[in-house]
Amino acid sequence: MAEYDREYVFSLASVGGGRKSSDPVEVEAKRIAKAAITAKLKADGRLVKDVDKDALAAAVAKLADSPKVIAAATKAVKERNAAAQADLGDLGL
Repeated sequence: MAEYDREYVFSLASVGGGRKSSDPVEVEAKRIAKAAITAKLKADGRLVKDVDKDALAAAVAKLADSPKVIAAATKAVKERNAAAQADLGDLGL
């Protein structure tokens, strides 16, 4: 057990880096970022599963924090909310 403890390497997810956000803009920004990275990898003839998980998580987080991605995520969330609001009157609640 002592050998295991010495050799264990903490990953981003194992130290709390994999927390789930409840902010819809942040969630959408991460979705957009992951989709863009996946498309880039595919265009380069690579697979997501072949990329180190911690490196992928860091790349997604970095891209999701960029102003352009945050703006696109904010716009997508606003449009989705507006579409949902338009249909609320038909629910009879």
